[in-house]
Amino acid sequence: MTIPQSAPPRGSGAPRQTGVSGGFSVTGRGNRGYQPDVSTPTIPIILIAGCALISMALTGRAFMDHAGSTDSVSMLAFGSWIVGSFLGLIAFTFFRSKDLSCQAEPRYVEPSWRPRLVAVLVACMGWFSGLVGAFFVAQALARR
Repeated sequence: MTIPQSAPPRGSGAPRQTGVSGGFSVTGRGNRGYQPDVSTPTIPIILIAGCALISMALTGRAFMDHAGSTDSVSMLAFGSWIVGSFLGLIAFTFFRSKDLSCQAEPRYVEPSWRPRLVAVLVACMGWFSGLVGAFFVAQALARR
């Protein structure tokens, strides 16, 4: 008769001894061959950067058109507000949820370019640009 030993942690990929018979069952991770490391998703970072760039371009164009100096609401400034403040933050939320699910993997490796910091900085730039667009819209509404 064999004495059962303590099982390795769940999901470690090591075979587990089951019962008194001494038989092994493989958890499923160890028999798939090579599995690449999991990294931070880059597509959501590209979405955040796209929202920030579009918002900055719309804000710059609205500034060149003297948005907020008259009582008419600039659609460029309004678009900058929507893209920078709303869509950019939605893209950032999407990035954080995908990144947290990747971090939960045991094979997670963070790249050397620190994508979480890059995503925060780019999202803040887009949000600030959207804030300037909202300021232009508020100025136009205040002149009415």
